[in-house]
Amino acid sequence: MEQINKALETLVAKEEKVVKDKSDAPKKVFMEERLSEKQRARRILEEKERSEREEARAQRKRNIALLKQDKFIRENDENWKSGPSAACAKAGSSISTFRDRHGEN
Repeated sequence: MEQINKALETLVAKEEKVVKDKSDAPKKVFMEERLSEKQRARRILEEKERSEREEARAQRKRNIALLKQDKFIRENDENWKSGPSAACAKAGSSISTFRDRHGEN
């Protein structure tokens, strides 16, 4: 829904124009731009790409913070040990290869 609202806002893009009247005081007037379908589509696409880049940047920051936290725990927790996680060790059997199942010959 939010993307639709942003798209609608870009369809009727407003340009800020400074106009001076007789009192010599600058006033801001908003002018509506007339955009072709191609221009509207480009603007929507640019906005979408921009938001995706920002989301990816935020995701990378979260991942880096998680990695730093994990590293700190590995270095400072005396109960931490390397090995398979509980989810990995749940199956009870190792991954068998083709040679394990059918032999060398």
